[in-house]
Amino acid sequence: MEIKKTPKANLENRRLIFTEIGLVVALLLVLGAFSMGSKEKKIADLQEVEQQVEIEDMVPITQETPPPPPDQPKIPVILPGEPYRHHPCIRTFPIRKEM
Repeated sequence: MEIKKTPKANLENRRLIFTEIGLVVALLLVLGAFSMGSKEKKIADLQEVEQQVEIEDMVPITQETPPPPPDQPKIPVILPGEPYRHHPCIRTFPIRKEM
């Protein structure tokens, strides 16, 4: 197949030149940005301005002590020889003797 492009229209041959032009333009922009000066800002003179300082009373920090924990209920101990009927949580029922 025949190439229909002319050598003048091919930009691959000039790629190096375009890259160099781009780098030069970028360098000029950076140099221009650094060379631009900023306006001097007026520095405020602190000696002329007098401010009244109000002293606030320091309130002492109060720490509340937490209330003591409630007394824990006493757990009854059932000894091996003691009958269960004295225990407050256990109800005893009369035993029926069948005949």
